[in-house]
Amino acid sequence: MLTLDKTSRSGNRKEAEFDLSSLQILIVEDSMSMRLLVKQILRGLGISQVREAPEGAAALEMLRNFTADIIITDLKMSPIDGLEFVQMLRTAKDSPNPFVPVIMLTGHTEYENVVEARKVGVNELLAKPISADRLLSRIRRILKNPPNIQRDIS
Repeated sequence: MLTLDKTSRSGNRKEAEFDLSSLQILIVEDSMSMRLLVKQILRGLGISQVREAPEGAAALEMLRNFTADIIITDLKMSPIDGLEFVQMLRTAKDSPNPFVPVIMLTGHTEYENVVEARKVGVNELLAKPISADRLLSRIRRILKNPPNIQRDIS
């Protein structure tokens, strides 16, 4: 269960901080070194419940037994890339969690890729190389404004 602490570390009550320790994150990335980097960043943010999948099909299978609060996926993977993975996650009749928020990591930030990512249901995009601050900002944005995905999944 995610909790919102109304007092920030500095004691300022205007700035709300999230307790991220209860978040469950799934990283879907074909590069082992990138998975390790993302996992280390998440652990540094206090998130210890992290699972990893090397590509989309493995991630869909993993989601049958792991309830992720947020998925962080790469765009370019094989055999199922990030766009195909998110499309299946959002629209498959047997999708384990079609409404889970998705952050897509990519080094391919061309306009067409961004449009396609939004079209299939990606909630946030993050250009590589990533940093802890930028990843945290995407996670906070999702937590402050949970996505309202209006998709026909029937």
